[in-house]
Amino acid sequence: MLSFRAFVLGDGMSHIARLGISSCLLGERVRWNGGHKGDEGWLAAWAGRVEWVSVCPERELGLGVPREPIHLRRGEGGVRLVGVRSGRELGPAMASFAAHRARELAALDLDGFVLKSRSPSCGLAGLPVHDERGELVLSEDGIGRFAAGLQAELPDLLLAEERELLAVDRRETFLARAALLRRAKRMLASASSSEPPRRFLAIEAARLRAIDPLLGAELLALVDRALDADALARSYLARLQRALVASARDPSTGA
Repeated sequence: MLSFRAFVLGDGMSHIARLGISSCLLGERVRWNGGHKGDEGWLAAWAGRVEWVSVCPERELGLGVPREPIHLRRGEGGVRLVGVRSGRELGPAMASFAAHRARELAALDLDGFVLKSRSPSCGLAGLPVHDERGELVLSEDGIGRFAAGLQAELPDLLLAEERELLAVDRRETFLARAALLRRAKRMLASASSSEPPRRFLAIEAARLRAIDPLLGAELLALVDRALDADALARSYLARLQRALVASARDPSTGA
């Protein structure tokens, strides 16, 4: 069975995609200490193939640079996002910001998002959760508050931490998934009355059978039974996006 990466590469298509990214990964000096987490080699691997949309939740929330570091604490009320020294509660403000920013990002038609690992704002998993005083680490099962909001508002958005994408195969497969979604969007946008979306999508669905027979069959069925072109486009893209996100979360697929 072909991988998503081989599917896109085999088509000769450029891997252009629009991805959100934590600003510090682009080399922007927005971290609490005024530093960044950009890596020239890592960024060079994406050069010319990605349009980045930069987001720094903490700076955009108005916390400033430099600023007091923040972390997660667990108390009677659950896990909170607070200032390390002051104990200032930032969770509700971050949740409100995340919901608002996610709606803005949805309007920008992202194909995925690369988040900074181990960040109390952007980390997807494995964050240290401290006790109520902030003195002891109780567990390492926390999730960044912006990342949590992004997942809640945009559950079908393709997400990854940068540490997952250090290996060439993992990075190229992630990019291929994003590019596959972008290609479907472009086909629909360029379809005309003489070449309706149904024709484009039927061809794409048939080719997808080489990757995922079940998904290809489901998409072909959508094409066959849809009466309205707009409804077909929405249903097709939604099903494709869910499949790409599911396969990205399953380490046994798509390599």
